[in-house]
Amino acid sequence: MIMRRWFGTAVVLLLLTTHAAADYVYGEVSQIEGNRFSIRTRFFPKLGFDITSQTQFLCHKERVPFKALHVGDLVDVRFRSTKHKWEALQVKIRTKKRDCSARSQLK
Repeated sequence: MIMRRWFGTAVVLLLLTTHAAADYVYGEVSQIEGNRFSIRTRFFPKLGFDITSQTQFLCHKERVPFKALHVGDLVDVRFRSTKHKWEALQVKIRTKKRDCSARSQLK
């Protein structure tokens, strides 16, 4: 009886935390290809995101172009799920402010 309660509580907690974090993830860029990039997170070796014309790339609150994203960058990705795809809405590149200035010059 106690085991069932514990298991039920664990499942509910897992579902709630998964739903709460379902639109945001943090990780390291592992691949960039065309209009898509992948990141590696703590729990998943590869998560892929599609890029659209509405996707924003930010570096210290400054907008930067998609070209500013590099393999190995640490990023925060806000996304939405659409028809078996994950679409990136906003990508925040975590780097030094000085590096952001150089990246914002890319066209």
